Amino acid sequence: MVGAAGKSDKEAANAISNKVLLGDKFGQVQLFDASRKLILDKKQLFDNSRQILHMSTATLIWLDTKLTYVTVVARANPVVRILAFKHNENKLHHLYNLNMCPTLTNPDSLDSNPE
Repeated sequence: MVGAAGKSDKEAANAISNKVLLGDKFGQVQLFDASRKLILDKKQLFDNSRQILHMSTATLIWLDTKLTYVTVVARANPVVRILAFKHNENKLHHLYNLNMCPTLTNPDSLDSNPE
């Protein structure tokens, strides 16, 4: 598992086998197959070039396949995105948005909110 800063988590990488999730500084998440050296899918999750700070995964076995849930957090954005993909389909699906600061007047622009 590789995050936006290039930090690798070997324990999480073994759970996904040869698939790697990449987060970049432009708000995109990419599903990469390391054995074939091929980008399988790409999702633009955040507008305004929000750098992805952290991704966390959980993998479980579901109907004879592996299902992986991914949470993605971006810089200066209170919304946590939740994605999922089946290992035999290789397509990222955007499932949920969780707003961690729902009472803000401008949740998309944290700098424009009053103190």
